Amino acid sequence: MKKITHILILFFISVSVNAQIERFNRAYDMYGWGDYCSNVFETNYGYLVCGNVKDSLGNPGLGFLRIDFQGNEIDKKFFAGPNQMNYQILNGVANYTDSTIYFAGIGQFPNLDISAIVVKTNMKGDTIWSKFVFDTTYNSQGGAIYREINGDLLIVGSTDRTDPNVNILLVKTDSLGNFIWDKEYGVMGTYDTGWSIDKCDNDNGYVIGGGKYYFGPQIGRSYIINVDSSGNFQWQYEYGSTIYQNWSAMVLYTQNNQIISAAAKGFYKDITDNFWSKPNIQWLDENGGFINYREYAIDSFPSIAFDDLYEINANEYLFTGTFLTYPDQRMGLLKTNAGGDTIFGRTYQGINQWEFSKDVKPTSDGGYIIAGFNYPGLNGVSQNYRVIKVDSLGCDTLGCETVGIMEYENSWNENENLLAFPNPSIGKFYIEIKNVPISPFFETKVEVYDLVGNMIFQSGNRLFQNLTEIDISNASPGIYLVKVFFNKNSVGSIRIIKE
Repeated sequence: MKKITHILILFFISVSVNAQIERFNRAYDMYGWGDYCSNVFETNYGYLVCGNVKDSLGNPGLGFLRIDFQGNEIDKKFFAGPNQMNYQILNGVANYTDSTIYFAGIGQFPNLDISAIVVKTNMKGDTIWSKFVFDTTYNSQGGAIYREINGDLLIVGSTDRTDPNVNILLVKTDSLGNFIWDKEYGVMGTYDTGWSIDKCDNDNGYVIGGGKYYFGPQIGRSYIINVDSSGNFQWQYEYGSTIYQNWSAMVLYTQNNQIISAAAKGFYKDITDNFWSKPNIQWLDENGGFINYREYAIDSFPSIAFDDLYEINANEYLFTGTFLTYPDQRMGLLKTNAGGDTIFGRTYQGINQWEFSKDVKPTSDGGYIIAGFNYPGLNGVSQNYRVIKVDSLGCDTLGCETVGIMEYENSWNENENLLAFPNPSIGKFYIEIKNVPISPFFETKVEVYDLVGNMIFQSGNRLFQNLTEIDISNASPGIYLVKVFFNKNSVGSIRIIKE
């Protein structure tokens, strides 16, 4: 439910309606240690970038970075919890009427026990107060926060109070962080965590997004629950693969009175136990009824997961996350309409090998800003804050406006035995061979032909895993036929588009 945010952010629009759209793509070294950026907020001076850091002595705490509208650093601040406790913030919500931000997170004690916290700051990163919001006798964490119009706070996370395997925790406090009530959700024997929360209209309480992990099959599934205004459980919705790992659900309640969830569905586990997954969007009605479900790929690369989403208006949505560009990972951005049709999808050239996106928001100049972190950092060792400012078409540099505006949603073409992705591709793609016992002891090969029957690619006669990378980057754009053979018998064929 983003309507309040939309109204409040108009404060900035009047200032910069005629300003040009800024673009930048930068990394910021806070204090030379492990920087983890979780949030970014627009301010009257530029942007406040927030997360967890270690100071120059290695003490853990919160790091607040101020940058101007061009991405230049203004200053940075460090806040340590009491007695040098390890404070971490995972999600924040801004109140532009009094220029403050409320963060949910974790406070870690010297014995490594953790407890849910709320931290209130101003827009310059100065801490106003911080509080534990749950019984510190038990382990707990704050994963996300929602602020009511009257100032009350809803913090969702997890706790081991009644189940050592962890339940979802919902805590309500007043505007000063004073406890009002708490509730738990989950069943014994599963690991249930809450990572997002939004308020529903029509007196339908709150929607919570998270994950449910089953220890037996060792599978985590995307998980959504709805509770009433007093925190009483109403319904749940669980989805994703029952074979492979899935990502936790990030949810919001839309202006169309629907619930949208962004997550990722596992579809493959390679020989090194890495899970591959397709980012997805799930639509539900207010009662948890199914409306729609779609899967995506972006910039010709198999994507890993969506980590955040934002409703711009009733017909435009932003999704950001981390996208696999093997062997690297990049930050990415997808924009869709209300039905999930792709407006644009982009990934961004990284500073170093691994890039992780955690937050996305529209900006007053008509563009968008994405925040996350990367490693190794600029010093080649640690992690850094990463901020990417893009224009209205998702471009971080001039010249990309005419390239890749319509991307590759629902491009996971498959038949009974073969799965090809991404499709279309710019040259490199993957073939997953299903229902066949791939082993170096059997003869298995992949061949690619053009439309006149010329073979342009042939793999070796021995494959070691079911997922194989094919590279036809030197081929001309067009349609190609991929054929797969097992012990000289045809497994099947599938068409690939080379762009």
